[in-house]
Amino acid sequence: RVIVLKADYNNIKDKIRDVLYTLLPSPNPTSVLLKPNLLSGNEPEKAICTNPLFIKAVMELLEEKGIRVVVSDNPGVSGYGASLREAKKAGIIDTVGERFQNPAQFAERAAMESRFTDSFVVSGNISRAEYVINLPKFKTHSLTLFSGAIKNMFGILVGGEKARAHSLATTREEFGELLVDIYNIRVPELTIMDAVLGMEGAGPSNGRPRDIGRVIISENGFAVDAVCARMMGISPYDIPYLKAAIDRGLIIPDEIEVIGDVEILKDFRIPSTFLKANLLGGSFINFVNGFIFDNFIRGAARLKLKKKRCTKCYVCVRQCPVGAMKKDRDDFPYIDKKVCIGCYCCDELCPEHAWRHSGIMRLIGH
Repeated sequence: RVIVLKADYNNIKDKIRDVLYTLLPSPNPTSVLLKPNLLSGNEPEKAICTNPLFIKAVMELLEEKGIRVVVSDNPGVSGYGASLREAKKAGIIDTVGERFQNPAQFAERAAMESRFTDSFVVSGNISRAEYVINLPKFKTHSLTLFSGAIKNMFGILVGGEKARAHSLATTREEFGELLVDIYNIRVPELTIMDAVLGMEGAGPSNGRPRDIGRVIISENGFAVDAVCARMMGISPYDIPYLKAAIDRGLIIPDEIEVIGDVEILKDFRIPSTFLKANLLGGSFINFVNGFIFDNFIRGAARLKLKKKRCTKCYVCVRQCPVGAMKKDRDDFPYIDKKVCIGCYCCDELCPEHAWRHSGIMRLIGH
């Protein structure tokens, strides 16, 4: 069951109070970990991270019940102090104060079932939390099409483990499978999605903010993302990790019960790295988005640097999972196309938004 509520950042508490208190177990947990989307330290109006006001509303409702609240997430960039630095820049620490917990301090290896690896180093404060509420952001994603409830739990991985995940699963289909595996390391008890101000286009960091005015709540993260697919005007099968979940029998989209106001977002822009199925027929477009993209088009769809924006900070160079980022004779970064796996981490993590999509997928995409 998925509950969709109309809301804005000023009335979230009143809108979700009854639903949240109904879904909490009895007796209530003594502590709850809130897992927001903390991709990078950006201001809330860019719709890159879970809005601090959204986090605050859920936090205050839980504390009104006497529940201890911890807020924690690993950002997209790795390195010493990254979590605290990015949370501060995003306004989260100023909002939640000492409730923010640095997840890097709790690094431990977690066993998992996956055809790609038998373990990852994760943040134990998240994986071993008594009760986890997932607070994802409604956003598009150039690699996975959507970054919602399932993709948000990718943040359980510590530091360079995200890069290792990309190097282990180099196609969209494979990465979709691996995201499901990682989600299953620690399945949240509840998902409350910030879809008040979402993102369309070149997400998860370079897209356009889009007023949606919704909060989406469910005990099933796969169901939340499937409903979001409907709102974007696409099929859950178009999202690689949802297709993997459907194939495994973890979700049956036609059996999702939806309560509330689900609006199909008019002229919603998906990333230019994907085609909408209604252009030429669903099965053909899924073939293009999957096999054809991974094997033939991706080389033509890589990124070009906007040098006027580049500050030569080399975040892209340091964070590339496969070492495909090089420096030219003027010390600007460039992509070695023979090494690149098309994961778009450089685009996703660039603090200056200096990369742009180029080639055939930009011409025929949205």
